[in-house]
Amino acid sequence: MYKLLLIDDEQIILDGLVQKIDWAGLRMELAAAATNAVSALQLVIELKPDIVLTDIRMPGMDGIELIKRLKELQPQLLCIILSGYGDFDYAKRAIQYGVEAYLLKPIKDAELNRTLAEMVGKLERKKLEESYVSGLRKNYLKQQQSMLSFSLTRLISGSPLPEDLVQLPEWLLAGAGYAVLVDMDSIEYPHLGFREEEQSLFYYGILNIIENCLSLHGVQSVVFKHAFNRYEFVALIASVTSRDNATCWQEAIAHIGRYMRVRVTVGVGTAVRHPADLGRSYTEARQASLNKVLRGGGVVYRYKPVSHHTDRHVLSADEQRMLVHCLETHKVKAIGDWLLKRLRMLAEDSAVRYQELQQFIKQILETLQLFRQKNGFDAAMEDRSAILHRESDMEAIYAELLQLFEHFALRPLAGSRLTGEQIVEEVIRYIEQHYNEDISLQWISATYYIHANYFSRIFKEKAGVTLSEYILQTRMKQAMHLIKETPLQVKEIAQLVGYEQPAYFSLIFRKTFGISPIQLRGAK
Repeated sequence: MYKLLLIDDEQIILDGLVQKIDWAGLRMELAAAATNAVSALQLVIELKPDIVLTDIRMPGMDGIELIKRLKELQPQLLCIILSGYGDFDYAKRAIQYGVEAYLLKPIKDAELNRTLAEMVGKLERKKLEESYVSGLRKNYLKQQQSMLSFSLTRLISGSPLPEDLVQLPEWLLAGAGYAVLVDMDSIEYPHLGFREEEQSLFYYGILNIIENCLSLHGVQSVVFKHAFNRYEFVALIASVTSRDNATCWQEAIAHIGRYMRVRVTVGVGTAVRHPADLGRSYTEARQASLNKVLRGGGVVYRYKPVSHHTDRHVLSADEQRMLVHCLETHKVKAIGDWLLKRLRMLAEDSAVRYQELQQFIKQILETLQLFRQKNGFDAAMEDRSAILHRESDMEAIYAELLQLFEHFALRPLAGSRLTGEQIVEEVIRYIEQHYNEDISLQWISATYYIHANYFSRIFKEKAGVTLSEYILQTRMKQAMHLIKETPLQVKEIAQLVGYEQPAYFSLIFRKTFGISPIQLRGAK
């Protein structure tokens, strides 16, 4: 039974609330009723209720201050406030103190009981979570398997079978088997009540679900957490068990998602005849699971060897020439459109395996390397080949490859013989001498062999303003000097600093300095 504390300075309202509540249906009991805040605080200390229902306005201490004090005493306490229509804005301020709900007077029976039922539901869910985590903590201490996991990880990594490995079942030591990889998506802690320092406990929860699913389906297996790959769980299964355990693994995926709130993908390797060869089966299982990059996670993938005759997704010589041409002519959009089309073709081809995607990416990187060498880019430029080994999804791969293309396409080509920063310095010197000319991004791009977008970015990084803003500032600075120090007419000054229309020049000058050229000259 959950305990409810009622608080209101009017006894008649307290009596009415007691009559309205469906105590039996809610599995709730009245802990006490208080008519003032001071006694309510004392009752919370003594009785430790689960829920408090309080009026927001009371003498001595208002409801907001009371709720604040109650939360300090018992942070897990669920608080509901009662408010009159005039107190609505006042009541909303109480939300910052963790109020679960507020009810307007006069309160209807159905609304009151529905709100209390929601509170009971929250308490039930909290109790289940605490019970589950508590059970995991107790069992984990009894079934700690770090040494076994380390030894089995060595086994599937191709190392010799450890001599001290005595916990393996006889069927695995004596006969054939195969590996299944359960690959977990990355998560951020705290997660589901688990703190970062409790990762091992969280992993044990996943292992527990996998073991239970296999046991319920009568599958002979040994399950362990990979000692080095933080998101991998491995099951070594006897070959006497059918390799077609789709239902078992689908249940494991569903239960892990439901109870541990994380998505997993399953990869199934082929059977081997000796424990020493389980490393090969594990590698196959891992390759199978990586197909989630192409077709999404949360499903079961079985290893299938890649056909050596498959070349429909190989980067052709024409495509390589096209890419180089687009890079040299800064056609980033054309590259992006082509890349999106090619990645979609890979994803939509049901015969394609992750290894083919890796090969496609490798060819792109090789093409970029050739372009890089041809155009004399710094050899120490960041190496992005790690994308070959990064587990991700197609959207992330597209974004990273496109960023890589932009990185090359938006840099000045070898013909400029200047770095981006050197070009910016030269352009700034040119502006100081030629501020009256029409200096555009297009002119700079054609003159210095640099992409306009790339130049704009590095110009702002160095100058602190955009190119157009810098030109305007330079023109206005010179115009101010000419107005103050020369007898030239405003229209003549406008032309000298690059403006054909004196009226437009005056408008820009006023927006910059807050005073017109004529007013400034008259103030001299």
